[in-house]
Amino acid sequence: MSRHPDHDYIQFDPCEGDRDVDVRMRTVKLVVARKEHACFLGSGPYGDGHTIKPGDRYRFERALIDSDYWGQYRVCLPCMDKWLMEMRGQDEGDGDE
Repeated sequence: MSRHPDHDYIQFDPCEGDRDVDVRMRTVKLVVARKEHACFLGSGPYGDGHTIKPGDRYRFERALIDSDYWGQYRVCLPCMDKWLMEMRGQDEGDGDE
């Protein structure tokens, strides 16, 4: 079960402010994993190296970077939950009430 509405997961950009590149033809959607994938944020601030398992929902983003190559990443919803709560200045338990 998701802690936030789908549009929060789609609108939130984990790379916002970090991009020093030209991003075009960007697609962002929530999908269900058919196979295991590395979670982009699993090696980031919550760095336990975890993966997204088949059947899990996750945020998928793909974009043309600097008109040169297609970049893509996947972020699991639990990592998105942690980051959204942090950005809103809330503790993890705040959304459970």
